[in-house]
Amino acid sequence: MEKSINGSCRLIKRLVIILSCLSYSFVRSDFTERTNINYVSAVGDPGMRNDNLRVAIEAWNQCNEVGEEATNMGSPRMADCFDIDNSSFPVKIIHKVDERDNRLGVGNGTYGGISAGDNADIYAAQKEVYLGNKCQVVDKPNPWQFWMIMLKNGNTDTLAAICPENGKKAKPFPPTGRFPCFGKGCMNMPSMHHEYTSLVDNEEGHMSGSFYGTWDLDNDQKDPVGNNSYYKVKWEKKIGGNESWVFHHLLKTSSKYPWLMLYLRADASRGFSGGYHYDTRGMMKMTLKSPDFKVKFKLEIIKGGGSGSQFYLMDMGSCWKNDGRDCDGDVTTDVTRYSEMIINPGATAVCTRNRLGACPPEHTFPNGTKVHRTDKEKFPFEAYHYYCVPGNARFAESPYEVCDPYSNPQPQEILQILPHPVWEQFGYPTKKGQGWIGDPRTWELDVGKLSQSLFFYQDPGTKPVERHWSSIDLGTEIYMSKNQIAEWTGFACKVESFLSGCVIMAGDCAIDTEKYSLLEDFNVDVEVENKAFETFSLCFWVYLLDSTTYPSAIIRQVHSDMSVSAPFLVLDENKKMMLLPLTLLHREAPDPVNTSSWTEVPNVSTTAKFPLQKWVHVGCEVSRNYMRLYICGELVGEQVLTSLMTNGTNSDRARKISLFSVGGDGYSVQGFIHSAEVLPSNLSASYHYTKDPPLWLSVDKPSTSGIELDEDGVWSVVSGTFCSLDVVLTNAIGQPVHKDVKVVASLLYADSGTHVEKRSDFETFLLVSYEGIELSAEDKPCNLLNGCASFKFKLSQLSSKSDKRLFCIKFEIPEVKANYPFLETVTNQIRCISRNRDSVSSMKRIRLGEEKVSESKIVNGNGTSMEWRPQNHEEDNSSTDSENTEMRDSTAFRRYSIPDWIIFKYCLGNLTERALLLKEITNNSSDEEVSEFADQVSLYSGCSHHGYQIKMARKLIAEGTNAWNLISRNYRHVHWDNVVIEIEEHFMRIAKCSSRSLTHQDFDLLRRICGCYEYITQENFETMWCWLFPVASAVSRGLINGMWRSASPKWIEGFVTKEEAERSLQNQVPGTFILRFPTSRSWPHPDAGSVVVTYVGHDLVIHHRLLTINHICEYTDAKQLQDMLLAEPELSRLGRIIRGI
Repeated sequence: MEKSINGSCRLIKRLVIILSCLSYSFVRSDFTERTNINYVSAVGDPGMRNDNLRVAIEAWNQCNEVGEEATNMGSPRMADCFDIDNSSFPVKIIHKVDERDNRLGVGNGTYGGISAGDNADIYAAQKEVYLGNKCQVVDKPNPWQFWMIMLKNGNTDTLAAICPENGKKAKPFPPTGRFPCFGKGCMNMPSMHHEYTSLVDNEEGHMSGSFYGTWDLDNDQKDPVGNNSYYKVKWEKKIGGNESWVFHHLLKTSSKYPWLMLYLRADASRGFSGGYHYDTRGMMKMTLKSPDFKVKFKLEIIKGGGSGSQFYLMDMGSCWKNDGRDCDGDVTTDVTRYSEMIINPGATAVCTRNRLGACPPEHTFPNGTKVHRTDKEKFPFEAYHYYCVPGNARFAESPYEVCDPYSNPQPQEILQILPHPVWEQFGYPTKKGQGWIGDPRTWELDVGKLSQSLFFYQDPGTKPVERHWSSIDLGTEIYMSKNQIAEWTGFACKVESFLSGCVIMAGDCAIDTEKYSLLEDFNVDVEVENKAFETFSLCFWVYLLDSTTYPSAIIRQVHSDMSVSAPFLVLDENKKMMLLPLTLLHREAPDPVNTSSWTEVPNVSTTAKFPLQKWVHVGCEVSRNYMRLYICGELVGEQVLTSLMTNGTNSDRARKISLFSVGGDGYSVQGFIHSAEVLPSNLSASYHYTKDPPLWLSVDKPSTSGIELDEDGVWSVVSGTFCSLDVVLTNAIGQPVHKDVKVVASLLYADSGTHVEKRSDFETFLLVSYEGIELSAEDKPCNLLNGCASFKFKLSQLSSKSDKRLFCIKFEIPEVKANYPFLETVTNQIRCISRNRDSVSSMKRIRLGEEKVSESKIVNGNGTSMEWRPQNHEEDNSSTDSENTEMRDSTAFRRYSIPDWIIFKYCLGNLTERALLLKEITNNSSDEEVSEFADQVSLYSGCSHHGYQIKMARKLIAEGTNAWNLISRNYRHVHWDNVVIEIEEHFMRIAKCSSRSLTHQDFDLLRRICGCYEYITQENFETMWCWLFPVASAVSRGLINGMWRSASPKWIEGFVTKEEAERSLQNQVPGTFILRFPTSRSWPHPDAGSVVVTYVGHDLVIHHRLLTINHICEYTDAKQLQDMLLAEPELSRLGRIIRGI
């Protein structure tokens, strides 16, 4: 989004990731007007300079699962997370994860809250969450957890069918050369050994730690000796200074394990990561979005791993569905997307001029110019290594190659590039050998901009996806190469991002939801036990949801000497907030287990109930001898305490206490937290209260008009009359906030909170007025201007008396994808009152826009359009609700069942929206009403072709439903061979031609249209049917039918693509033509079922002209269609189709 400030300052949101110890100023060359750039770290440890390290390791089999744990190794997830205690010499390393944690496996029961039975895959996912929570560091805008070392074994036991096929259960098949496997157990997890980070040189303060192991479990050794597989990742750093952690990686394959992978990865700390259908835990505090991020790092490759080593110079992974929606865990429709550059100069490209299917369909140059792969002179084939489409892509452009269906738990799409000059602008290597052995470099890669320009598959007609990347990594995949060693170091890593414009003008930025975290993710460490300690203040905004039991712990406390955490901030049984003493500081601290002691120990408590479902600011000031509680910047209480710190008690040693929140047990509440911060003693809670308040969406009650407030607090609204109210966006202290977002309204039942359901698509209950036009509220969001959105609305076709229910209106911000209850609001309960109390039931739907007009009003001055206005103007202003049905029926007006706004919606909608409308209309309307609707759409759109598609809708849907029921017999997937017979029978019957069957070329085209392979689903069938039925209907008509039946000459040679027709007309004389049905026109497109004439013009150029079916004369005395075609000066000779080999 780009805006102008004072006519000169351009602002655009921008995100950069930098993996390096260098900081610098950055303005992209193609956006030279950008200013006021603010840098924000995208990961938790910018520069990797923090002495306190967070690193973990995970192992996968070929299909990104665990399958079975290695003997005596536990679940293949470990972590090395620690903080440095500088209070003594030598310094002490305080580990947050111990050996018991790291050795957790399916045999350890429910320790740590993990309960997965004997399912090693689920256990590993839960263990990763458990370790992540122990390592988590609270930060803005989100907490972070650890760098992830990833191992993967490429062996695949095809006979065991362990890995799914494109997300579905696979069938066993014999071993092939594609998948190495020495026999049963070849997909095993490796051994995992951990050298915990320790001081190896006390004088120099040198720290070191490592993970290492092997997949050859029968010969598990510490060093890479012999012919066994091996991996080791070692990290080291000198305490203090500006040095970064240096990570040293080594990976070795063996004869039994020739396909292995090793990466160092940064993941998003929440959300689906590429390839894994559960929440990951990682270093990134935000999800990366194309094109706005960069990556910077240092890399030295020592050993390459042979020609089969696909060393990735920044691999990125994400997940979105083929229609652009976010992944939701459905492994049959989710698609993992990968992109990486292979810098090994020995790698052999698969994409070539002679193998177009292994190349992306198009390349985009930095200036935006696109070139197709068929342009063999301009397409940069040498820039690509390999491309493959996801296994569930229905409309992939031929030729194509499908990605390996077994190496992911769901379908995947892979795009691999090679060093080439076309990538120079993005900072990538431009020729082979750059950055390889002997050429260590610091790389600065514009990964975000590159990722935006790369081709990724998406279903045609769907909204282009916003590309978000949940993981980036660096490392190698040694592919099918025995006894090879890859070795490299990566260091000086710094990850930064920057955002621009927010600080200048609040309205220039959309809502940043990353500032809001779940309460259960809160975790902060406070150093409280040393001579220098005086006081600290923990301040935060909290939004509490309702809790099931009281008392409930909001924040708990724990330190290294405690086996069970104790409460720190709680809601008591009366929902009053209490601040309790600290166990490390105060003698009066509560018993962690005995909840009744919470009220018995000295505490500070609020006098009133703590409000729920509302933002409240909380400040907790704690010192050695007292504690204070602040609510919304005001002191509510103070308590004097007895200090545990005496002159002889640990006064020279610093100790930390962890304050955290948990979710899911009976003594915790659920909610959100914002701007949590530990303040030094010189800053007050009132300072934090006004620093950065959270946002709050609400209904401005004083702004309402046309609404009466009943004694029971319920709003009374007269059905069919307009009311108005304002929805305001403020911060939690009541100041208006300017954001460029929209607010949308929807109608709910007040008792259940569910949407008021429509019985048909053209039925609407909540209307808004926009520039004098009544629109469905769901179709017309309202802009926020200066923090306020004004709604003028009315309830239609409803009555609380008849429905015996109350209603409410919900307002929300559609741009906010997640569920944030403070960014949505509802009105008071609404009682909808009928204008005419004696009218018929309000659930009877009024038919809008149905009045008959006089003959003089049908045609306007231009003679081109129809006016739908009643002759009585006063009546036009009356209610359109069902309460007025009797009054309307008393007029002499003729009625149509489908209102004008449905006609307009159909005219303006896309094909999918039109199809859904027609399905709804045909289910609820008579043939006469559908015919009238077709005529009105043709009139309003100015295109008579629409009417033909609308009038065939009922038959198309009925015939298609019947055909699929016969084909599927209640099976979800049907083999294609079982489909062709039924399809042919239905086509021949609808086309009224039993003398001509469909050919195998015809079925090949139908198969491509429906996007299926060996099996067909109902969705595939419907896609194909929407093309085939209009064609069959066209063939059934007189003149087309005769040409279809004709065998000599064969006027229509079956189902032919545009490309086949053009290829067949190459080098033909002018006037040569071919008739075909366009494959790009499916119902309800107005040209579905039409005939296209493809011909060679006198200019020797191939042209395409459309014959409109309903314009073809079918009288018995008319000329035959072929005679009319040959009478055209451009057409003289019927061509023949030349099929490809």
